[in-house]
Formats: sequence, C-alpha cells, structure tokens
Amino acid sequence: MEGKIGIIAGEGKFPFLVLREAKRSGFHVAVAGIKGISSPELEQEADSFLWINIGDVGKLVEFFIQNKIKKALLAGRVKHSSIYKELSPDPITEVLLKQLQDKKPTSIFRKLAEFLSSKGIEFIDSTIFLSNFLPKEGVLTKVNPSQRAFEDIEFGWEIAKNIAKMDIGQTIVVKDKAVIAVEAMEGTDETLKRGIALGGDGVVAIKVSRPEQDMRFDVPVVGLSTLNILSTVKNPVLCIEAEKTIFFDIEESIKFANERGISIIARKG
Repeated sequence: MEGKIGIIAGEGKFPFLVLREAKRSGFHVAVAGIKGISSPELEQEADSFLWINIGDVGKLVEFFIQNKIKKALLAGRVKHSSIYKELSPDPITEVLLKQLQDKKPTSIFRKLAEFLSSKGIEFIDSTIFLSNFLPKEGVLTKVNPSQRAFEDIEFGWEIAKNIAKMDIGQTIVVKDKAVIAVEAMEGTDETLKRGIALGGDGVVAIKVSRPEQDMRFDVPVVGLSTLNILSTVKNPVLCIEAEKTIFFDIEESIKFANERGISIIARKG
C-alpha cells in the first residue's frame, strides 16, 4: 500500500485502533469524522481531519482527493438507525440512494464503495491493521461452556448465520434450544439486554459474520461492554465467529469473563 490512508470513522474504539496502528506502520492518516457519532478526540490524533454529516459523500470524496488518498476504510459502527434518522443527503448521495434496490446496510456501504472506486479511491478491508484482534478458534476463557450451552450453540449457529445472510442482524440469544432475541436495527447491546430479561441465567449469545462477509464494512465487534451486559446473569456464554469478529480489549475482557463466570468460545463459520 501507499503511504497515505483514509478512515471514515464511526463510533467507539475501532477508529482509534485503526488510526494508531496505521500511524505506527508509517501511514499519513486522513480521518473523516461523522458528526454526532465519531469521537471528537480523533481530531487530535489524525494527520488530517474533517467533520461530515451522514450523507456528505461529495464532501468526503473532496477531502480524500485533497489529501491524495487512494485507499480508505470504514472503522467503527454507523448504526443503521442513525442512517435512517440522521441522513442529510447531498446531491451525490441522493443520486446514489435512488440507485439502490433496498436500504440494507450492506447495500448502502457497497454503493458508497462503488462510488469511491469511480473516483480512484479503493475501499479496503477494515481489519487490515487489526489481525491481533481477531480471535482464532477455541475456548478463550478458563470457564468452559456446559454441554447444554454447546447444544444451544449448535442449535443457534445456522439460525444466526441465516439472519445475518438476510442482513437483519448478527446476534441472537438462545436458551434451551429456543431463540429468545434476534438483533435488528437496535444493535447488539439492546438485543442482549432483551434476551437476558427474557431468558435469565445461562443464556447463550451468538454473534456471527454474514456468509461471505465483506470485511470492508460492518464486521462483527465485541468487547468489554458486551461482557458487562452478560455479567448481569449467572453462567452466560458468548460464542463469536473465529477470525471474523473483532474483539476489543481482549486481555482485559477475558480476565473479566473469568472472574464473572462467563464462557467465551470462538467458533469457525
């Protein structure tokens, strides 16, 4: 890759990790932060920075071209609900939206990637600097899932994959071979809270990637905040897709999970 890279920054820690790893690798980093979503602190760390609204595609492209960016990535979640509620489309975005057959997250981001490509900017794998944050297959905690939990994982895995394939969500909550909660536009945290409220102790949360996941956007993410929610019940299990799920604060999270009796397993798709 060349010595410059662009980041479209969503929420959370993801943009900071990519920014810091890219700079550590010697890249000049230009960051476009989304108003009301991205952290203001990104502006202090980026080599170049611009605030945009959701839907400012023209402004985004102009910024990247001015900074001679040929490769860019999306780092951090942009909630589907935010796209619906806060979209302020510029003329370019209005044209792109009219070309969509649907407004699924994947459809929207692929259309953006297609447009960036037409301007000489390649949308690249968002995990390119984060290989150490993608756990490999196996039980990650000292606490092993019970036989019942393994059976729930086996039961729920293909259901979760099918829901992800339809671009509905990436997370389900299961207990006793029954699906308790399914993620949609509300996001993972709210899905877990709903599943815990209904299922109580021993729930199994399963988070997967889409079949043939496009690693350029909407890659599954878990972290300490995920485990904080699960820790409100006894003997919960978190099953993630190995090598396809970004795990933030992994060492701290596993320590926390071991202390709280949470089992974490990474399973191959």
